[in-house]
Amino acid sequence: MTRLVAETDIAMADAEALIGPVCEHLAEHGATIDRDGDAGILIWPQARLQAGGGRLTARAEADDRESLYLLKFGIASHVIEFAGEPSPSMAWSGGGLDIVTPPNFRVATVVAVAEPLCPRFRASSRRRRPSCGEPRSSRSEGRTTSSRSFGPKASN
Repeated sequence: MTRLVAETDIAMADAEALIGPVCEHLAEHGATIDRDGDAGILIWPQARLQAGGGRLTARAEADDRESLYLLKFGIASHVIEFAGEPSPSMAWSGGGLDIVTPPNFRVATVVAVAEPLCPRFRASSRRRRPSCGEPRSSRSEGRTTSSRSFGPKASN
């Protein structure tokens, strides 16, 4: 099976300083880390980050589009989290660029919203629609589910 590969090259003033905290954090998620002098290298289960020359290069590999999408999302979110402001701009090239809707995204219609249970907590009921590629005759179509979510203070 051919693995899908995606890469991004991010211009950052201090990429070398960023790689240390990102590596330490991802090690908590089970990443394997290999350092190469000042140019930090991180080998995550299927990802590699390398910093040097004011640039951060990321490479992600996966067996399928959905896994590649989630891996790219994980890399991007952690780089943005540790980079601070302004957030770095990144554009991925390679595989998995044709995914328009995130694989874990489901479209739902809100059918009811309850009064707030407290200032930042409200309950809602929604009707789930089939996801992309899921047959419209799915047993879950039209089923109403409930959830509770935290959010901004409810306005009166």
